[in-house]
Amino acid sequence: MEQVKNEKTFFEVFPTLRADGELKMLFQDVEVKKITTNSTREFLHIHMVSHHLIPKKVIWKMEQSIKEQLFGTASVAIQIEEFYVLSELYTLETLLAEYKESLVLELEKKSVLAASMFEQAELHFEGEKIVCVELLDSIVSEGKKEYIVTLLEEVLSRRFGMQAEIRVLYREQEENQSREYDEQRRKSMRSLREEQDKRERFCRSRFQRSRRTLQKRRKQQIPARRRVQNPDSKKENSERKSSSVRLSRGMIRLLFMVRILKMNL
Repeated sequence: MEQVKNEKTFFEVFPTLRADGELKMLFQDVEVKKITTNSTREFLHIHMVSHHLIPKKVIWKMEQSIKEQLFGTASVAIQIEEFYVLSELYTLETLLAEYKESLVLELEKKSVLAASMFEQAELHFEGEKIVCVELLDSIVSEGKKEYIVTLLEEVLSRRFGMQAEIRVLYREQEENQSREYDEQRRKSMRSLREEQDKRERFCRSRFQRSRRTLQKRRKQQIPARRRVQNPDSKKENSERKSSSVRLSRGMIRLLFMVRILKMNL
């Protein structure tokens, strides 16, 4: 892995990068400590230090701007690794109160249900190093709590240099809260099914394009003098059609299994 060490401000490292409004203001005094990549330039990790909080959605927006403006269509993944050196006025309580929305957005990339659970969670604090996350008691809470605990521990340690113990508690759901949670769960499941449908349509479309391309190439490779059918070629075409039928049936079975799995979600 290659490293380029810098101790310059963000826009000194990326002088041609255009940013306006909130994006420019929040990154104006951010320092870049180092940039890491590999020999094939498949990724670019930018290690930054900031003395003020930057919402995660703004970090992602900056990653997208760097990708589009500086790398265009090149296949390179841009990732900004944040580290914050904040005022001593920031305690665990004040930090998590201000940063909770960013944590919810990050959880959504791992589990929509875990993100919904954490968004509705109540946070309590014991001393300076214990965070109590009070979740609504439900069937899925126990299975999804690890997403929340792992993310909190990693973010507090890697981004803020804080060591904290995360405790998970449960509280009874009130009737209104239960209905709201069920509705959010249904919306989450619908969004998951829609995403799966999109992937299925994409795979099916890609398979059909590949099949048409392959058939076209085969036709182009057949010399004109061999276009006349003979017994051997008829046999070959028959075998090819049989193979295509088997392949089509295989795809149908695969799509059918995907449908069944989606119904079981």
